[in-house]
Formats: sequence, structure tokens, C-alpha cells
Amino acid sequence: MLLIIVALFVFYKPQKEFDKKVTFSYKEKRPYGAYICYNSLKTFYKTNDIKVEKQAPEGWMSFDSVYTDRTLLFILAKQFNPSEYELNKLFDFVSKGNYVFISSLTFNETSQKFFEFQNNSLFEETNNYDTASKKVILKSPFYVSKDSVFINQGFSNNTYFETYDTARFSVLSTNEIGKPNFLRAKVNNGAFCISTNPFLFANYFILNDNNRSYYQKTLSAIPDSVKHIVWDDYYMYRKEDYDDKKEGSLLRVLFQYDSFSWAFWLAIILFGLYLIIYIKRNQRFVNKVESNKNDSLYFAQTIGRLYFEKGDHTNLARKMSAYFSEHIRSKYLINTSNLNNEFIEKLSAKSGYEIEFTRELVQSINNIANQESISQNQLNEYYLLLQKFYKHTT
Repeated sequence: MLLIIVALFVFYKPQKEFDKKVTFSYKEKRPYGAYICYNSLKTFYKTNDIKVEKQAPEGWMSFDSVYTDRTLLFILAKQFNPSEYELNKLFDFVSKGNYVFISSLTFNETSQKFFEFQNNSLFEETNNYDTASKKVILKSPFYVSKDSVFINQGFSNNTYFETYDTARFSVLSTNEIGKPNFLRAKVNNGAFCISTNPFLFANYFILNDNNRSYYQKTLSAIPDSVKHIVWDDYYMYRKEDYDDKKEGSLLRVLFQYDSFSWAFWLAIILFGLYLIIYIKRNQRFVNKVESNKNDSLYFAQTIGRLYFEKGDHTNLARKMSAYFSEHIRSKYLINTSNLNNEFIEKLSAKSGYEIEFTRELVQSINNIANQESISQNQLNEYYLLLQKFYKHTT
């Protein structure tokens, strides 16, 4: 039994789960990406001039003189949410001999009104896609002498055009119940091709059975004389949150260019830094905060002045000696009970004060301690000796 369990662990390989994520991204090789569709365009139209555009059409159309004629704009998206301004730009683009291919799950009201069609799925993005096999039928006589039927075994979108301008559009493809899902409208020397089922251009559909033929025949609605291909990545993420009145503003167009965006925001940042530096340099001065006073030293100085004013020189000198002894004990940790030669040598060694001067100072302290009274001159000499010591040892 144990051997069976071990064998199951060793030889059992779980089946890889089918990736159902829908992106329609030209980079994605997963089933519902558009990697094959994007890379096959170059082969079908025999051109290497293919470019991915992330900006609004009016941006690159207005500023890039290359795309004047025989350019294909390929739009594959879940939602097609253009503004009226953008649609007018697309119409002008097609009028000059270019082509726009649009395949989207939904079309907003603005686009339906502009193209004068109505499809049976409005506004919201569909997340629960059809999984049943759906037929798609290419109509004759545009492609072939008789209708061609293809089977979509994966996700599908059964949206179709309920109404459309029959004088303006030709039906190139229908679903299994005969409802049109792919229309073409000529505009001068160019054309609009509009599909309601982008799943037919995903990797999964194109690689299934003979469905690559559907992809190739669909593209033949656009002449093979195309010189430039623009793969649109703008409508892939375009939400219906715009204001038509602002769509044509100059800044909106300029912001489509990375160089302008970088320059604009760099200018804003530099201006902000200038304001910060200017405010910092012009702020009012902060008053200097006085450091805390040494109250004990101030007290000692006050007592000293009182003794001096009274003429009690002896008592003042002894107070100065007491302060000196306390200073020596706390700073140099030397016992001051006996001011002898040993004390003099220790104090000179620890303080770095010359031994001759140290000896002179200690002798003065001992003399004052033994005198009953001292004169003002003696007090002055004693004070100078102490100050000389403090000055050279601090």
C-alpha cells in the first residue's frame, strides 16, 4: 500500500489548468491574448513598419507626418469608448486613404450614434462570456463564392448589430443565427471595418482547426498595399470618463508625449523647490535662547563680593581655599586633608601644572590657613595664584 502511495506521488502530474484570463494584449501568449494576431499583421501586409501607440489617436495623427495614407489602425479591445472628437479625427484619418479596424465587445453610445448602428450590448463590459461553440460565417460574394463557416470552441461574444445603415455598411460576417457581427464602410479611398467579437482574433481561436483562414480572409477586407500598421493600445484601457468639451484641448494632446509630460512636471517640481527655499530664507529670526546659568558659581561669586566689600579678607581667602580643595577632590580625586609634598606631586602630575608653581600655590594656602589675618595685597596675590592655576588646568 505504501509503495502505491509513493508511486502516485512520483508519477502523478496534475493537469495544467486552462488560462481563462481575457486580455487581448499584443504581448500575451495566453489563450485570450493577441500575440499571434499582432505578429501576423507584419507577415500578411509584408511590412515591418508596425508601431504600438498608447496615446490618443489625434496625438500621433496630428504630429506624425508618416501616417498620411495607406496606414492601418488596428483596435482590439473589450470596450470601445471614444469621444466624438476622437471619432471625427478617425473619420478624417480614413478619408485620407487609411483604414481603421475595430473589434470590441461593447461600443459606447457616442460611437453607435456616430456610425449609425446599434448593437445589442451597451456600455458594460461582459465578464461572463459564452463558452458554447459558436459559428461565425463569412459572407459571399465578398470573400468567396459561397459562405464559409468557422467554429469558435472557446469564449465567444454573441453581440451583433441590431440595426445599421445599409447604404453605408456592407455585411462581411454573421453569427450562426444570421445576425451581422462584422461590417465594412468605405470612406473615399479608406474604410472602417467593425467587428463585435474580438475573441475571433485571440490566440485560441486562430490556432484552432482551420480558423487562421478566417483571420486571413477578414484582413483581406483591407488592401494589401498597406505600408504602415499602428496597433492601438489606447482604447484597451480607455474608460468612459471624459468630457467631450475638453477632448480637443491642446494640453491633453501635448500630454500624450512623454517628453512634454516630463518637462511639465519637472518645471512644477523646480518651482516648488524654489518656493520652499525662498520661504526658508525669508523666515523671521528666532531669538537666541540663553544657556542655563551655573547657580552655584553665581552664588559663590556673590558671597565673595560680600566678604570683599566688608573687608573680611581672611575669611574670603579661606573660602577660596575651601573652594579650591573641593575642586581638586571632585576633578582629580585627590585627598586634600594633608597638603604636603605627596599632595603637590600628585596634583602636578594629574593637572599637568608645573610642580614649582604648584608648590608655590600650596604654600600660599598653608600660610593663609596659619595666619589670623591677611592684608588686601596678600588676598590679591593669592587670588592671582588661584586664577593662574584654573586657567592652565581647564
